[in-house]
Amino acid sequence: MLSNYNIIKILGQGGMGKVYLATHKTIHRKVAIKELLAEHAQNEHLRQRFRQEATLLGTLDHPYIIRLYDFIETPQKLYLVLEYTEGVSLEYLKQTKGKFSVNEIIEFFPKILQAISYAHTHHIIHRDLKPSNIMLEENTHIKILDFGIAKALQEEDNHLTRTGTRIGTIYYMSPEQIKGQEITPKSDIYALGVMLFELLIGYNPYENINSEYDISHKILHESLPLIRKINPEISDIFQKMIFRATAKNPKQRYQNAEEWLAEWEFLKENKQNKNTLLDVIGDGNTNENIDENEINNLFYPKKNANIELVIYENEDFEQIQKNTQNQNSIIENISLPESIILENTFGKITNKSLNFYQYKDLFEQGILTKLDLIDIQKIDIQTHREAGSGIFLLCVSMPFLLFSGYLFTILLFLLFFGVGLMCFLEFPLITIHLINQKKIKMKGWFYEYKDARIFVKKMNEIIKN
Repeated sequence: MLSNYNIIKILGQGGMGKVYLATHKTIHRKVAIKELLAEHAQNEHLRQRFRQEATLLGTLDHPYIIRLYDFIETPQKLYLVLEYTEGVSLEYLKQTKGKFSVNEIIEFFPKILQAISYAHTHHIIHRDLKPSNIMLEENTHIKILDFGIAKALQEEDNHLTRTGTRIGTIYYMSPEQIKGQEITPKSDIYALGVMLFELLIGYNPYENINSEYDISHKILHESLPLIRKINPEISDIFQKMIFRATAKNPKQRYQNAEEWLAEWEFLKENKQNKNTLLDVIGDGNTNENIDENEINNLFYPKKNANIELVIYENEDFEQIQKNTQNQNSIIENISLPESIILENTFGKITNKSLNFYQYKDLFEQGILTKLDLIDIQKIDIQTHREAGSGIFLLCVSMPFLLFSGYLFTILLFLLFFGVGLMCFLEFPLITIHLINQKKIKMKGWFYEYKDARIFVKKMNEIIKN
């Protein structure tokens, strides 16, 4: 394969390529060689993605991120020569042992945050954080893998990262990823929040849902299940972390990985407290009641009062919604009263929904239909001419000229001729793009163009915000 390396065995294989364990012939260093299969190496789009992974990894040098030693490109194949780790993926460990103990998570999860914080400060978003991309070594060190779809924050959008394209693993996608909107470091924060839930409980909250649409709908509309309801022995500390990391609104999440890391570090620093760490946060294996005031005093002391979170006990999510009136809440407030923002010929826009006339055409009002705003990706307006109808109406009007001696036929001629001419004017065509890739269209008359433009402008303002 490569003249400088001896291949020992295949470590893994997927639809795109293979990963080999190899040793350098001269220095005898073990490496992992990632190969893009020959049938894909001829695809320029995939070659560019492989090069991008090499470029981004080449800029990173962190003990918890897999290192790139070399990049080799030939006309037939491409290779990444990577640091080899003898660790095991968190996904494999989860499948073999189930949930992780709190003590285990407290040891390695902050290291994941350190690595992601480092990547973010180097203007790189991973975009596909999940347990299978994180290796855990015997000394509880971790290695983050697979920057194949990572994005450099300072690069201009291109065909690899264009807004409107969903990239990543859907189980860990943030609402903005589902909607194809701009990805930020807070999208990685969201993925880590889902991962923390999964490691504590032992399964992904969406893994038993077969429909991608249903998963997308839950990500957009529903918060993750309450972990205390699944396992009452897990401390609310972790519930707070998960709620904040997975807030629907990115502005309500941790502002960066460092902010979240500070909370974990504070927990670790208090291991020498009169109460041990497990006495305070619980290990998921005891039935000891936890004093929430004691937790709050330890986790959020007055000297760190800039951290503002709300404790939620074993309440239903409906009750949690009622408790989120405070603007500092970590759950996005979705229970505000519905109010009308705009209403015109094409429908009614509120702060929660869009009521529009589905199948609206020139001679049909359409069926009044309601959509939640969060189901809409974008809305645009185009113009068109009803040239076919115009030619037909002009042709129909001509025979009436043969009977121009009658007032009735003259009126019919003027009616059909006038409407036929109007068909050559510009008519508005509104297209609503849904997150499930479906499109809904509404047509209007030329004199409704102003209403259509206002309608589209207001909708896009709401979606953007």
